[in-house]
Parts: sequence; C-alpha cells; structure tokens
Amino acid sequence: LYLAGPSTSDYYLAYLLLVLFAAAALPPRMYLLVVVVVLASYLGIASTTSSVRDLIIPMTAILLVSALAGQLASEQRARAREIARLHEAMVALAAEPRLAALQAALVAWARRLTGASQAALVAVQGGDAVVDPAGAGPDLAGLPVQEAAGVPGTVLVGGDRQGREVLLIGVEGSAWVLVLCGTQADSGAGQYLLETLVAQAAGSLETARLHQALGRKEQARAALVGRLIGAQEEERRRIARELHDGVGQDLAGLVMGLEALERSPGTIEVADLRQLARSTAQQIRELIVDLRPRVLDDLGLGAGLRWLTQERHPNLHVELDVELDRQLPSPVETAIFRIIQEALTNVDRHALAAEARLRVRAADGEVRAVVEDNGRGFDPHGEAGGFGIVGMRERAEQLGGRLQVTSDSTAGTRVEAVLPLGG
Repeated sequence: LYLAGPSTSDYYLAYLLLVLFAAAALPPRMYLLVVVVVLASYLGIASTTSSVRDLIIPMTAILLVSALAGQLASEQRARAREIARLHEAMVALAAEPRLAALQAALVAWARRLTGASQAALVAVQGGDAVVDPAGAGPDLAGLPVQEAAGVPGTVLVGGDRQGREVLLIGVEGSAWVLVLCGTQADSGAGQYLLETLVAQAAGSLETARLHQALGRKEQARAALVGRLIGAQEEERRRIARELHDGVGQDLAGLVMGLEALERSPGTIEVADLRQLARSTAQQIRELIVDLRPRVLDDLGLGAGLRWLTQERHPNLHVELDVELDRQLPSPVETAIFRIIQEALTNVDRHALAAEARLRVRAADGEVRAVVEDNGRGFDPHGEAGGFGIVGMRERAEQLGGRLQVTSDSTAGTRVEAVLPLGG
C-alpha cells in the first residue's frame, strides 16, 4: 500500500524518523549502521518519484533527527552510568561500619562522581581533614564553610585562590563539610549526584559514629567489669588478711586465755580477756560496716550520708544538705549512697580540696544528688576520669538515671546524679 501512489516517500520518511528514535538506544556503531541503512533505503524509494533537489530537505531532516536522537541517547546512557555509579557508591557506603573508612570512602566516591581534582571532608570545629588524593588539604580561605555547615544538603559554589571552582556541601547531622576542588561536573547532574550521595552518607556516618561510641563504651564496660572483679578479689584478700591477722589471732588468744583460766583459775586476769573480746567484737563490726553500713538499712539514706561524711572523711569539711520527703526504694538508695561514696573518696584522695558540699533532693519522681568541691579539677573525658566515673555512671544508668561530671582547674569539680524513683 505504501509503495503505491505519489505520496509513498512522504509516508516512508515519517516511518523512518520513528525508526531512528527507536534505534538510538542501540550501541553507537550499530546506530550509525542503522542511519546509513535508513538513508540508503529512503534514497532507493524516493529517488524513483522525486528529483535530487526535492530530496535535500528530507535528507537534511533525517540527518538532523539522527543527530538529535543520537545525542539524547548518549546523554541518557551517560546519566544511566552516573546513576549506576551512584548506586554502587551508596551500596559501598552503607556496607562500611567503620567511621574512618566510611569517611575516606565518601571522599573518594564524591571525587569520582564529580570529576574533582581534589576532595576533602573537613571538620567545621577544626581537626584533621580526610583528603583524596592523600596530601595537603584544600585552602579554605574565603570559602563559605560555615554557611555550608549551616544548610546541610545544599551545594554551595565558591572559588579558591588558584582559580578552581569549589563545591561545598554540609553533611546532615554532623560537623563535617564536603569540599570538592576543580570539579568537571555541570551544575545540574553533578550537584544532584553529590546531594544524593551526601544524603545517603549522612545516615551511614551517624550509624558508624554510634557504632564507634558503642564500641568505646563496651570497651570501657569490659575494663570496668575487669576492674570490679579485681577489686572484689582484692577486697576478699583484705578481709581474709584482717580476719587472719586481727580477728583470728585475737580469737585464738581469747581461747588460750579461757583454757588457761579453766586450768588454773587466778593465773590470768578476767579483765584482760574481757578487753580482748571487746576488741575482737569491734574489729568484726568495722568489717561489717565496710561491707555495708548498718545505719543505711536502719535509719535510711540521710543518716547513712551523715555517717559517711563524719566517720569516713573526718578531715574533709562537708556541708550536708539532705531533703527527702519519702523512703527511697532500696536499689535507688544503695546506688545514690555508693555514687556519693565514690565521689567523696575522689575529693578526699585527688582533689586536694578544703571543703565540699553535698546536696540530695527528692522531687518530681526523681532523686538528685550533687557533690561539689573547691579543689583542683581534671578532664572528665581523659585518663584522669578513670574507672571511678565510669562506675558511677554505670550505677546511674542501670536504674535508668544519668550522671554528669563537670570540672575546671579553678572552680573544682561537680558530680550530679539523677535517678528516677518509679519503675
């Protein structure tokens, strides 16, 4: 039907233009072959009914459509490759649990996707930058780093002193800014890929940071458990030594005195035996108090804290302020007592303080204990914090509470523990 009549070439031309757009999805060489076949077939049919002059416009249309379809197909393939690389990058970032390796991977993938000559992940508050390729970090003078950190996810464009274009994008939920120097990507596709990559990386970075913090906490917990076990064994050795050297020998002397008195009445003074028995009983009471003060069970937390400050820290002036309108649950009472005991021990041993202040309040369903001193401070996050702070924090967190330690070299140290009374 198409080969009949004078309009055959016109119908065939429209058909061939559709073929060209459909064939543009083929590989470039195959598409070029299709274009040549289309031109040859059209010339073979149209030349029988049209002159060469009439063929100029249709031939031009075929060439223009071929170029347009090829260009669109080339751009589509390029976009598909970019999306494939972006998918590969997102999978790689999601599978990396280590924070340092994840930061390095983010920088490397951002550089690959945008064609930048240098990429870096810069800490807003200062610190070492992660740079790809390795070497000196970018010159940030005059670049809107703070502005990028303030609007995470948005690409800002600047220029460095070397005249290179610089892209900056803040990472959501962290104090980092991604900086790319000498980018070759256009402002459309390249920035879209960069924004998508950073949006994915933000969640991965936060997860890796939490994993790292959890790992440090587990290490501290393991070290604390080891230290507690060691402390328990040391305490057992101390009690065994005191029982053997003190109570045991006194009891042995008491038994020998009673036997001597039984064999030869009048050869030993009963008063001496009575004094030895009293001394032994006093030693046993002191051992019991060291294990757990009886006053804490009999009279409560207030009396236990007064005993603690007066009997255990007689050389430290402690201002005691306790307001409790109810009997605290036993686990909470014990935890507060032990936290305050550890805090006062640290003040007495390490702070070189002349005085301290102890406040305990129970209100709004929670109990709050604060220990303050005027001694020398320390870094609560450094080695000086040690296992004492970790142990106090563990006691508070086990009951759903929290512990905060602030310290200053001129203002002393403040330990605050807050524990819920419910549950």
